[in-house]
Amino acid sequence: YSSASETMEKDDQLVWLSGYIPEVDLDTFKQAAVANRWAYAVDDVSDEDEAIPTKLRFNKVTKLISPLYSVLGILPGYRETDISLWFLMFFTLFFAMIMGDGGYGLILLIGAILLAMKTKKVDTPTFLLFVLSIGTILWGAVTGTWFGMEAAMKVPFLKALTLPGFANYPEYFGLTSTMQQNNIMKFSFTMGAIQMELGSLLAVKKKLAAKDLSFVSDIGWMISIVAMYLLSLYLVIGQNVMITPIFIAILIGFVLVILFGGMGPGKSFSEGLKAGLGDSFTTFLNTISCFGNVMSYIRLFAVGMAGLAIAQSFNNMAAGLAHGPMMIFAIIVVVIGHVLNLVMCILSVVVHGVRLNVLEFSGQVGLEWTGIAYDPFKMNDKIKN
Repeated sequence: YSSASETMEKDDQLVWLSGYIPEVDLDTFKQAAVANRWAYAVDDVSDEDEAIPTKLRFNKVTKLISPLYSVLGILPGYRETDISLWFLMFFTLFFAMIMGDGGYGLILLIGAILLAMKTKKVDTPTFLLFVLSIGTILWGAVTGTWFGMEAAMKVPFLKALTLPGFANYPEYFGLTSTMQQNNIMKFSFTMGAIQMELGSLLAVKKKLAAKDLSFVSDIGWMISIVAMYLLSLYLVIGQNVMITPIFIAILIGFVLVILFGGMGPGKSFSEGLKAGLGDSFTTFLNTISCFGNVMSYIRLFAVGMAGLAIAQSFNNMAAGLAHGPMMIFAIIVVVIGHVLNLVMCILSVVVHGVRLNVLEFSGQVGLEWTGIAYDPFKMNDKIKN
């Protein structure tokens, strides 16, 4: 109410409000105006409007990510790309990889079930918890990780679910730890490259629709990302690649970004070229940053392995106490240890899993999360402190 009253204007005989309304709600508003004898004027938003609110149109799937948006306080701007579906898909995968343990996924699943039973409904946050817990269970099954217990691999059913190349106990499949770790790191880099390529592709799609010639610079970034991905595999896991073509590709991408990065609607080619050349040093720094962004996806491997190591440490501590009257202390160590590890894994998701979507991925899309939530003045409006 206070926000609406502050924007209220009046003269001797009239009082009026200015605001925004979604196009899909316009007919309902017009009917209300006729019924209440309101006068109104409607116009489309203009390019000069800067504070246009955002009302995302979620479907049954993308709605699952809305609780995370609310917790983080982020929203795409009115003119920015909605990446809700991709955010949800990648966040679910990153959540599972960082949690890294099917046992923890089972705990989260039980928590979601209990929450649904208590509230007697499955609301959006609870449904999201179901999805994340199932994703974690699947990743734990693929890597053969159940509360960090090596003994799980002695259970035929659990061993059969494990993908040998990803198994955290590779010796049960005739592999070495180095081979397994290289596979997980390569998978992490691959997911990162795919996500960043997708981000650039979304940027190209948006700019093509706007007849913005700078889309060519995003194609340049796509070329650079592939090259940076191959360079990362070479430097980190020693994969055989041809170095010369990689640096040629990076150079091609760099040149395309310089030549077309300054283009835009309403600019002549010469104006855009001049702007791009003027930002050459910034583009050089961004190219280095692109390599850092690809490399940053190794955190999916590193944080997941750290959680496994902590779980194994507490299991080993408890095993040393599991004799006679000390058994009670062994149980306490296991319970407290895994609870602490579970909490730390969840915090790691917030720090790392969210970051990869909000920064690395969004940066390639050109998304800055400048959105203002659409919160219209209405009857029985709740006062917000």
